Amino acid sequence: MGTRIAKALLAIGLCAPSLSAQFGPFYDAHCLAITNLELELEFPIVPGCELIGCCPECPGPWPIRWEVKTRTDDRHVKGKHDNLTKLEFRFQNLSKDAWSGLRVSGGDWNAANTALTISGSQATIYGFRDPGEDQRLPSAQLVLNFDKSSTQEFLQLNPAPAGLPPDTVPTRTITIEIQQLIDRHLVNRISWEVEIFPCGDVGATFDEIQLQGFDAQHGNAIAQVDGERPSGVCLDDSQHSDVSPIRIPNLVSPTQCRSEVAIYSPDNAFALIEDITTWTAASDVLSVPLASLVEVPVRFWVLDPSPAVKADIETQLGLANEAYCKHRAGIRFSALPPIDLTSDPGELLKYKLSMRDFCDRAALSPYFERDLLNVYYIPEGKLDDGAPLGFFSTDHGNIIVIRYQEAPERTLAHEFGHALGLKHTHVLKPDVFNEGNPGYDKTHGMPDSNNLMFSAGEWDLTLGQVFRANVDSCSIINRYGWRTGPTRRCPHYLGDPTCPLENVQFKFANATCPAASQ
Repeated sequence: MGTRIAKALLAIGLCAPSLSAQFGPFYDAHCLAITNLELELEFPIVPGCELIGCCPECPGPWPIRWEVKTRTDDRHVKGKHDNLTKLEFRFQNLSKDAWSGLRVSGGDWNAANTALTISGSQATIYGFRDPGEDQRLPSAQLVLNFDKSSTQEFLQLNPAPAGLPPDTVPTRTITIEIQQLIDRHLVNRISWEVEIFPCGDVGATFDEIQLQGFDAQHGNAIAQVDGERPSGVCLDDSQHSDVSPIRIPNLVSPTQCRSEVAIYSPDNAFALIEDITTWTAASDVLSVPLASLVEVPVRFWVLDPSPAVKADIETQLGLANEAYCKHRAGIRFSALPPIDLTSDPGELLKYKLSMRDFCDRAALSPYFERDLLNVYYIPEGKLDDGAPLGFFSTDHGNIIVIRYQEAPERTLAHEFGHALGLKHTHVLKPDVFNEGNPGYDKTHGMPDSNNLMFSAGEWDLTLGQVFRANVDSCSIINRYGWRTGPTRRCPHYLGDPTCPLENVQFKFANATCPAASQ
């Protein structure tokens, strides 16, 4: 899927002037109704000049200034609604010294929450400076707020009754452009268009995605769409949710935009349809066949046959499947009958071992199956002191070790994530998990405290993570042939034209999957 750089990337000082680039215009569309006046669009940031191929010495030179311009264009709209939306930048990683050096014209600072609200059609922010070698780059999250009273007035004056001809739909297009400059030199330009219109039957304005074999038992599917609008702007990672069919904005055969559809479903496998050329200016229907869930066979090897261990395995497996179902991963982990090693451990645990040594020894033992995911439940005292509570062996690719007496109940789901190719959403020091990227940010814009792949996280997964778990060639479901469909090598923590950023969130509620106890 197309990268969200144009919508979200507002990192400071991305690149030298000779490497200036333009992103966009990118497009997103939302219908508004009286019942959803609290709509707030947020686009998280992943800072770092490496996102657009800059030199290792970037960012710089300093200081950088931003010039922000907004424009609204109305079509068939009655009345003036200048206060319909407010543009806000929420800054992160800015030190007190950095704040004191900033100046702004055309906007209002809120020092309490490090935010800037654009009060007119343009604003300039001066004075972003080098944060220092050991500091994270300052970044911003772009937020588009819909004013409740103005939006209500807009909808009351501009309804969308059933059967309204598509060429008379009341539509407001909001265009936002951010230019980053060093002196007079343009460093980067970001352009984003949001089209809003009243919810209702707007006839031929929409295309449809028909899902064949869709099972709606646990909730709606989500269509993530890249495509080209009739105006020529690119629809980028736009999310639309419904049971089949799913309505999306009208698209045409692409001339300059990526054109593909990804389908996320709680009860069907993930589907990716690439290089779609059948869209036309008229209403079209794209038929997408959905397969059954991808089954990952798991063999549990245990050195304690007690009921407590069996119950712990069932609980952790159930919670893992619940988490991946709720986030529409299309993947289910299926346990084969566990094998008790208590009476015949052989040489596997003859000595106290490190995690890596244990995995090496397990892979050469009779207690290992090459064509499935092996999970070893090891009691305390059988591994070296300081061994992690859970471990996925990247050397072997299908071995997980759980210290079951101490590991929290989300440990198995977390290690499954590593088997699916996902990485941690945190680091302990700047040179860990950064893949050599000089502008790497510790949080990557991820919700650390709630994300399953954060070391002490909870159960959340992002849409960008679920996309990678399914299509990344390093995911176990692709390496072992359990999934069929296109594969890609998706970079972690960074944008890429073929993959959504890893911090792209689901815009729609989690599916209502069965709890682990059911």
